[in-house]
Amino acid sequence: MNERIGVVGAGVMGAGIAQVLAGSGAQVVCFDVSPDALSQARRVVEDGRFGVRRAVELGKLTAEEAEAALGRLRFSASLAEVIDADLVIEAIPEKLD
Repeated sequence: MNERIGVVGAGVMGAGIAQVLAGSGAQVVCFDVSPDALSQARRVVEDGRFGVRRAVELGKLTAEEAEAALGRLRFSASLAEVIDADLVIEAIPEKLD
């Protein structure tokens, strides 16, 4: 799969979508305006309860598959990295306040 996919929004849903897409072989950029959201999303994808390292512990992924998926996933605060994607998925958290 050579698709480049952008995920706009690094909340719980956006991080999960980005993780699944990277695991399926796509090159993924997860964008958010918040550096804190990007850091949290990276932690969740790497080490969270449903993250790739946990999947290795449970035998659902090999270490090589996990590292390959993480290698296909970038977190960025630059919208320019998402613009040229083949597909963009909007997963912006709704904060009504």
